[in-house]
Amino acid sequence: MGPLAFFLAMAILPLFWAPLSPFLIFAPAFGMGVAIAGTLAALTVNMTLAWLVSGSWFRPFFERLVKRFGYSVPRLAERDMMSVALMIRIMPGMPFPLQNYLLGLSGMPLGKYLLVSVPTAAVLSTSLVLFGEALLKGSGGLAFAALLLFAVVTLLVRFLRGHHRARRLKEEAGEAV
Repeated sequence: MGPLAFFLAMAILPLFWAPLSPFLIFAPAFGMGVAIAGTLAALTVNMTLAWLVSGSWFRPFFERLVKRFGYSVPRLAERDMMSVALMIRIMPGMPFPLQNYLLGLSGMPLGKYLLVSVPTAAVLSTSLVLFGEALLKGSGGLAFAALLLFAVVTLLVRFLRGHHRARRLKEEAGEAV
């Protein structure tokens, strides 16, 4: 499989809940430049398609499906969109397709969605691509760099969660007065 087919599969298959991590780990087989550029292009295409599927084309279907299970589709307030999107993107353990579909259903405009999603996905995916390169080459130094990048992202997540929580508490205290 050449790089075009590989990155096209990376763009399309996660729409159908295929895991993203194997793509990120094996992408360096095409060279780091191609791996990073191809990954960013594939993820941008994937996120855009997922937003179109959940936020536009099939939105009525998803709303009926969610309602059938006794839930409602959340709507984000304009002032909360960017911070909530960032929190969803950096939340560990949430599958990438679920992040995409939730943000699409939330009513977030495509521009804001991509403004948060692309840079966040770039940082997180680059750490896994670097880790994949380290595995392919057996490089301890590169593996350390990938783990260091992951640690920095983890610390950033903790900081942003604390910042978001403090802002929320401040807003709630202001409303209570």
